[in-house]
Amino acid sequence: MKSIKVRFFCMTVGWALLCAVLSACGGSPAPVSTQPPAGKMDAPMLVPVSAQSVGPADELDAAIRAASDYLNQRLPKGNKLVVLNVQSEFPALSEYIIDELIANTVNDRVFSVVDRQQLNTIRAELEFHASGEVSDESAQSIGQMLGAQSIISGAVSRIGDLYRLRVRALSVQSAQIEGQFNRNIPDGPTIAALVRSQATGYGGESQGSAARSTSPTVPAGVAPASAAAQPAPPAADYKIGQRGPAGGFVFYDNDPPPVSQAAPTTQTYTVGKNGPAGGLTFYDNEPRVILAAAPINPSVVYKVGDKGPAGGIIFYVNPSASDGWRYLEAAPASTEGAKIAWSAVSKTSDLKGTNVSIGAGKQNTQAIVNYSLNNGVSFRAAMVCDNLTSGGYDDWFLPSKGELNLMFVYLKEAGIGSFKGDWYWSSSVNNNGYVWAQQFNDGSQGDAYPFGGENRSEHLVRAIRQF
Repeated sequence: MKSIKVRFFCMTVGWALLCAVLSACGGSPAPVSTQPPAGKMDAPMLVPVSAQSVGPADELDAAIRAASDYLNQRLPKGNKLVVLNVQSEFPALSEYIIDELIANTVNDRVFSVVDRQQLNTIRAELEFHASGEVSDESAQSIGQMLGAQSIISGAVSRIGDLYRLRVRALSVQSAQIEGQFNRNIPDGPTIAALVRSQATGYGGESQGSAARSTSPTVPAGVAPASAAAQPAPPAADYKIGQRGPAGGFVFYDNDPPPVSQAAPTTQTYTVGKNGPAGGLTFYDNEPRVILAAAPINPSVVYKVGDKGPAGGIIFYVNPSASDGWRYLEAAPASTEGAKIAWSAVSKTSDLKGTNVSIGAGKQNTQAIVNYSLNNGVSFRAAMVCDNLTSGGYDDWFLPSKGELNLMFVYLKEAGIGSFKGDWYWSSSVNNNGYVWAQQFNDGSQGDAYPFGGENRSEHLVRAIRQF
C-alpha cells in the first residue's frame, strides 16, 4: 500500500513538471485524448495540432492578387492601363503595392500596362509622388498623355490593427469609375517592415539603419576623422527612371558629361514661370534645382477636348516639351473638303519610308511638299494642309499614322470634331510606296494606293498643328 502511494505521488509530480516546462516555453500541453489504448490507463495519447495554411505575412500579397483578379474580370480585355498611385502615409508600402499590381498585369497578359519609366517622367514633371493624392481630373489628363484607356489608383489607410486597401479603375475617356476593390488586411511582418521603412522605396534601407551600417568603428582613444577629410565619393551613373540622390526620379541624361557648371544661384524660380535660359520651369526639387524646357507660352493650359488657339480641338498633350511643342490641335470640321487622291500623279515615286510616330506629321508634310516642289509633282493631301490658313494660323500639316489614330481615339470615339465615318489620309508612306489611311468608322488602319489613275484611292483630309 505504501509503494502504491509513492508511485501515485511520483506520477503527479511528473505531470506537474511537464506542464510547467510547456508553460515556460510559451505554449500549452497538446490535447490529451480521453480514450487511451486498452490496458494502458496510465499512458495518455497526444494529438498533433495543425498549422494555419496562410499566415499574416501572406495577406498583403493575397489582397493585391485579389485586386488584380477583380480588374481582370471588370475591365475590357486588351485595355492599356497605367498604375498611377496608391495614396498613403507610407511611401514604401505604396511603391510595393504599385510594383505588385504592375507585375500581375504583365504576367496575366489580360491588359497592356504603361512602362514605369514613362510614368516616372510624368511624375517628375508634374511634381507628384506615388503615395500622394491625385485628383480624377489630373489622373484623366495623365492617362491621355500616356495613351491609356484606364487609370488604376488606390489608397491604404490604417484602421486600428487593420489596413484598408482600396484599388479603383477610372476610364480615361469618360472619367467614370469602372470598378472599385476593397479589402481589410491584418497587420503582418511584410506590412510592418514597409511601414517602418523611412525610405521612399521599399527596396531601400531606412535612414537610421543606413547610418548605422555605414558608420565605422573608431578605436578608443582615436579621434574620428572629420567629414572634410573623407575622400569624395565617385560620380554616380544614373539611368533614366532610377531614383536620384535627392530621392526623386532621373528623367534626363545629358551626354557627354561632365559639364563644368557655375555656382548654383540662390534665386527661387516658380514652376510655370520663365527660367534663367528663357524657357519654362516645370520642376522644382528641394534644394532648388532649375530645369528649363523649350520656350512655350505657359499662359493657357489645355486638356484634350478643349478649343485650341486656332479654333480647332486639342486631341493630344505631349508629356515632354523637350522637342518644342506641347499640344496637337485638329483643324475645325469646316476646313474638311471633299475626298481627294493623295497624289495627282499616275505613277509611283521614290518617296518612301516617312515616319509613322506621334510628332512626325510636321516633318513628313515638309518632306512631301519639298519633294513635290523639287520634282514638279502634286501630292494633294499634304499640300492642302500645308496651304491651309485657319483661325489666323498657317502652320497646319497632314497628320502621321500615329497622330491620325489619336484623333480617332480621343475625338471621333468621344463624338467630338464632327468627323465622318470614312477613310482619312495620313502623311506616313510605307516602304512599298503606299500610304497609311484610317477608317474612322471602326478605327482600322490600312495602306492605300496613293496615286492617280484608274486604281486611285480618294479619302478625306483633316489637318492638324502642333504648338
